[in-house]
Amino acid sequence: MNQTQLDFSISETLAVIGMTRARDKADIDLSKNDKNGLWSNDVYNLLLEYIENVNEFMTEQFREWTFDKIEQPANARSYGSIIRLAAKNKIIKLIGYRRVKNINAHSTPAALWRKN
Repeated sequence: MNQTQLDFSISETLAVIGMTRARDKADIDLSKNDKNGLWSNDVYNLLLEYIENVNEFMTEQFREWTFDKIEQPANARSYGSIIRLAAKNKIIKLIGYRRVKNINAHSTPAALWRKN
C-alpha cells in the first residue's frame, strides 16, 4: 500500500505571503499619520515589551494586549509576520501549540511562544 506524501511547503509559502501582505497593508493604512515610522515596527517594539511580562503566550493574547496601545489593522494576520520575525531573530521560540480562544477559529491549534 502506498501512502500519499503531503507537501506542506506550498501551504507554508502561501501562509507567509498572506501574513506579509496583511502586514504591508497595515503599514500602508496605519502608518500615514505615524511620525515614528511603520505600524509593524511599532508592533515589534510592543512585542519586545510584552514578552518581558509573560512566561508564555499565543499571538492572539499578544494581539489582545495591544488593543489599547496601537491602532488595529483590518486583518489580524498582520501580527503573524511580526511574530515570525521575532522568532527568526531568536527573540522568541516556539514551545508548542494550544487551541485558540477565538470563537471564529473553532479551537484550531496555534503556536505557543516563549521569550528566548
